[in-house]
Order: sequence, then C-alpha cells, then structure tokens
Amino acid sequence: MTSATLLEAHCLCKASKCSITVSNESLPFPTHLCHCSICRHTHGTLCVFHAPIPSPAVDLTSFTAYASSKNVTRYFCSTCGTHMLDHAKGDDQWHVACSVVEGPETLWKFSDHYNVGGTKDGGLSRWLSKVDGRIMKKWTNSPVDPESEAGDWKDPTTPASSGPSEEKLHAYCHCKGVEFYIARPSGDVGGDLPPTLTSSDKTKWYASIDICASCRLAFGCAICQWAFPTISHITLADGSPYRRVFGTLKEYHSSPGVSRTFCGRCGAVCAFHADARPKMIDIAVGLLDAKSGARAEDWLEWRTHKFSFGEDIVFERLVDSLKLGLKDWACGKVGPDFNPSW
Repeated sequence: MTSATLLEAHCLCKASKCSITVSNESLPFPTHLCHCSICRHTHGTLCVFHAPIPSPAVDLTSFTAYASSKNVTRYFCSTCGTHMLDHAKGDDQWHVACSVVEGPETLWKFSDHYNVGGTKDGGLSRWLSKVDGRIMKKWTNSPVDPESEAGDWKDPTTPASSGPSEEKLHAYCHCKGVEFYIARPSGDVGGDLPPTLTSSDKTKWYASIDICASCRLAFGCAICQWAFPTISHITLADGSPYRRVFGTLKEYHSSPGVSRTFCGRCGAVCAFHADARPKMIDIAVGLLDAKSGARAEDWLEWRTHKFSFGEDIVFERLVDSLKLGLKDWACGKVGPDFNPSW
C-alpha cells in the first residue's frame, strides 16, 4: 500500500486553511516559478512559487475567488489577502503556493522559470538561475529558450537603459482597482527615510528582498520584494495625494503599529505601513510597470549585500542559491570585489 502524507496550509491570519493528502511517491513536488504579468500583479511579487497538487480539502467560505482569466480562478484570504490556491477549470488542476504549506523544504523541487518573456529583464530568474546546483530552465512562453538557461535573460526588443526616462512609475494590481504613480526622488528625501532604506543613487528609490515569515505568508510567496518611496512622492490615478486605503484596498493589522493593504477584488499585496515610519511606505514591487522590466532597475537601487529579516529563513536551500545568484549579478554591476555580509 502506498503511504500518504497530510499537508496543512494556512494564510497569515490563519482564518483560511486547507489540507492536502499526497502520496509519498509524488514527493518532492515539482515546483515552478511563474513570472507572468497576471501572477506578478495578483501577488505583488516578481514571481510566484506554485506546485500542482491533488484536489485540496478546503472550506472556501473564508476565501475570495478571483477569476484572473477565463480558465483560472485564484483564491485568497478575505481577511489578510494571502493567495493560497489556484484552480484551472479545463483540466481540473489545483496549484498551491508552496510558501503557505507547513513542512520541510524537501517537499518541493524547484525546477522551472515560466513566462520570463513578459518581464523584459528576466525578473527573479536572473538571481535564481540555479537551485542545489541544478540549472533552472527558463521559458519565455514556449519552447524553452536554450540561450538563457543560466545567467541573465533580456528581451531583445527592450532598449538599453541610458538613465532615467519615465517621469512617473505606474503601479497597479491586476484588476486595476488599485492604481497609483510614484515620482522620482526630489530634494532632500533622506530625512524622511531611515539610512538603511536610502539609496546612494539620488534618482532611485531603495528596494530589498524580504524573506520574513509574515511577509512570506502575506504575499503567499517564498521570496518577497519591497520598494521604499516616501508617501509625498506618490499620487493616485486621479491625481490626489496618496492615502492608506483607497479604491478596492482592504487593510489588515498584522501586528501592533503595522498594517498591510491588499486589493479586496484580486488579492494583490499593495503596501506595508509602519506607524514608526510615517513619511515612507513599503510598496510591493510586483505592482510596478517599469519600461526597463520587472526589476525596475531604472527606478530602484536593489540592496545586494543582505536580505531583510534573514533570521526567518524557512527555504534555506532556496535562499542559499539566491545569495549566489544575487552576488553574481551584483559583481557584474559594481565589480568583482563585491563582498556581501549575509
């Protein structure tokens, strides 16, 4: 008789849960990273980490269902916004966000980067080209692009950057219920930002990779990304000043002095607000639509020497591979002497 394992999954606030019974012979699950614009703008991340699973045991009454396409429905927690499940109607296939499942990292085998073509710059696939020494195949759409299985991928139609071009950076969730614009830094913004979140390039905002437990669950993604503009440089689509809740946003207070906002219609994580930092805001990078690509390098100066909240590592092998890829990328930018303080 084939032995089985019961897997439990939950959102950040634990109001939404599901369980999955799997054959041990099916483990580890092949897990892909999808970089399509739908996934980026529904989760708020550079990509999502999804694994195909048998039909889960789940009470969907605590979830909001969002039809992101004719064939796919996504389910996120109505209270905190965590994206947990996707269901493709055509083949009755379910996918789970692996980061919300309790259990060891060995449950998952990270194999492929899908839909990198829409990123323009390769997105997270540039920083995570290998896991456990295995090259992760990159797919633009179909078939595999054999020239970009390792290292960078660049859309050949995207012109090389010659410095700042856009005056404002458009940001939006997938359903466009949340939409705003970010202006470039102007004047002395350093006084409104902590030194650790202030870029050295005065034309760009700082950005970082976050692997803390609460963000991992809030985004439904194993690796998250934030950008750190000041509130004074953000305007809503109608030109009005930024405010904490607008459009289809819902707010969840995840800890004292901290609130997170997400779209109540499509579930996209939007922002992190800390009362201790009233003049700045953490914006989910997956919402950004920069001409240069998903990483928005014309707008963002990425922190490359450390991760935010590295003490919360759950996916250790994944993060170790990310460190190597990020160092390789940074060395190409700042020189071979770059030495991160992981």
